[in-house]
Amino acid sequence: MSLVVVGSSTLWINFQLLQKDLRGQVEKRAQSIARGLEFGTEGLIEYGNINILKRMVQNYETLPTVIEIDIIAPDNNSIITDTINGSNQKMRYREAHPELIPYFDESAKNGLELKVETVINNKPALIHILPFSSSLFRNIDPKYTNKRGLVIVAVDLEEIRKDIWGIFITTTMMMVGGTSAILVLMIVLTHIYALNPLKILTTAISQSKTTGSIDLKKSLPSNEINYLAETLIKAIAQIHEFENSKNEELRQINQELEQLSESLEMKVIDRTIELTNMNAELKQAQENALQASKAKSLFLANMSHELRTPLNAILGFTQLILETSDVSEESREQLQIINHSGEHLLNLINNILVISRIESAKQELNLEIFDINNLLTWVREIVEVKSRDKGISLVVENQLDDNILIQTDELKLRQILINLLSNAIKFTLEGGVYLRVFMDSKDFQPDIYLTPDGNQQYLYFEIKDTGIGIAPEDIENIFQPFFQSKSEYGYREGTGLGLSISKQFVNLMGGDITVSSSLGSGTTFKFYVLVNTINSESSLIPTETLADLQINNRFIPEMQNPFTQLNILLAEDNKFNQMITLKMLEHLGHNADVVNDGLEVLEKLKHQDYDIILMDIQMPRMDGIEATRRVLNDGFYSRKPLIIALTASVMQEDKEICLSAGMYRFVSKPVKIDILQSILKEASEQISTT
Repeated sequence: MSLVVVGSSTLWINFQLLQKDLRGQVEKRAQSIARGLEFGTEGLIEYGNINILKRMVQNYETLPTVIEIDIIAPDNNSIITDTINGSNQKMRYREAHPELIPYFDESAKNGLELKVETVINNKPALIHILPFSSSLFRNIDPKYTNKRGLVIVAVDLEEIRKDIWGIFITTTMMMVGGTSAILVLMIVLTHIYALNPLKILTTAISQSKTTGSIDLKKSLPSNEINYLAETLIKAIAQIHEFENSKNEELRQINQELEQLSESLEMKVIDRTIELTNMNAELKQAQENALQASKAKSLFLANMSHELRTPLNAILGFTQLILETSDVSEESREQLQIINHSGEHLLNLINNILVISRIESAKQELNLEIFDINNLLTWVREIVEVKSRDKGISLVVENQLDDNILIQTDELKLRQILINLLSNAIKFTLEGGVYLRVFMDSKDFQPDIYLTPDGNQQYLYFEIKDTGIGIAPEDIENIFQPFFQSKSEYGYREGTGLGLSISKQFVNLMGGDITVSSSLGSGTTFKFYVLVNTINSESSLIPTETLADLQINNRFIPEMQNPFTQLNILLAEDNKFNQMITLKMLEHLGHNADVVNDGLEVLEKLKHQDYDIILMDIQMPRMDGIEATRRVLNDGFYSRKPLIIALTASVMQEDKEICLSAGMYRFVSKPVKIDILQSILKEASEQISTT
């Protein structure tokens, strides 16, 4: 490929040079003819030797490359041509070649020697124009003074090109022939002195792979190939020697690797067996832990149910007796102690259940829209009794807008406030407890768990007391389950779960809680939760939310109950619970019948209609869930009563099962008479609207 490129380039360059050289020779020939005619024209014209001038022109025209020659006077007439096409008129060269007129005029006017390419008689031609002057012109006519004539020589370029091509072909053939001969000679010499020796050397090297040494059967020429062969022989011998040593090393390494591999395989097998046994043990331990967790949950649920059943009777009868006016002051005080102890026991049971659910990660947020003012009023009423008994003040400062409703888990927020306020009152001997609620905090910057978005804001709470305080070494452990500070000596009452539950609830609600205290100077708890804020005057509040607020007397003023009496069916298998519930219903002014299980409920409804059924869940023969489904889904009963769950079960999943079965409300035992009254009032309002 390189030879072709180089050869083609050489030929092209040679052609261009040849063409340039011949063209230059032709141009010089035309110039020489023109100048010769110019030199002889003036003298011959002055002496009247026009014929001699014509013969000179004819001689020049016989040259193979000359097409035509003309000598033009200043009047643009030809001096050497008498006729054109047989006429007697003198030929005008300008008329014969109109395309050359601009060049004629420029040369005659400025005295410039010009070269122009054109076509004459269908042949490419080079026109050489040479201006000249003669005194004869002035003698003929004064107006020709300083006027010039023109000598015009037309040369045939086609003939020049033929000459160029012939010379190029001849030169090319000679060059190709010479190059081919040189190439053949080079190939032969290369084959003899390079390729054959290299082939011999290559064959010997290939054979050396089996023999281990290089044996040159034919001698090599004493040139560079021989030197190369000797060098390669030495290098290959060294390579073979190096390969042999490395092969031995590799053999030893492979042997060691095989031994190591066998050892690793044994270790992997042993480790696999060990991990398999460990996984089996871990799986068994996990199953045991799961079974233990289930057993613990079942045990706690059953214990809660069993403890709440007698507590229902204790607290129920205590409330009923306290409602009567014929109880002595001493008996009333004793009954209040019984009621307080029972509520404390109930609170302990609730706390144990809550911490159990927290540990099993079953706590969830139940978002509700409510009036924070009503919540604070309710909490204050609950804890204010204890503060009055101890003779200390309780101040609640609400800095929120009256038109703001809050959306969060109301029950958990209520329990947090009751836990913290109850603790503050319990450990305060004199002075008071102060609760402040606000939206903007400048001195309490939270570690944000959730980024507020839209209507979300942080709601802040601050609880201060003037109590005994907390020892510095106990501050970091104060939120641990079952932990009680040394400073609580003499005040210990409970399980030490209240603060732990409060912190878990606060974190679940997107916030955090902190404490600062010093012995003898009181304690301050600060916490915040993430809430949605809604303007109570906004039209964006859902209609069902307004209805809930009306029913619960949290937003709309109290409505008068149109029902003086309700027909109630109590489904309860425990005799003591039957007695206390019937007494409460009688005290509230309602009529009630009692049955022992779900089958008796279905039978009773065949003969009588009821407004409300208070349904226990765990009953013999047919439980309350199945009975509820039968009552609400069986077309046999034309009037569907409102069914309220009245059960000692308090787990969230139990509540969800009851509500999904179609029950109207879920009430846990022990039942407080004021809560029962509120639920029945709500139910009566619901019945009045249907």
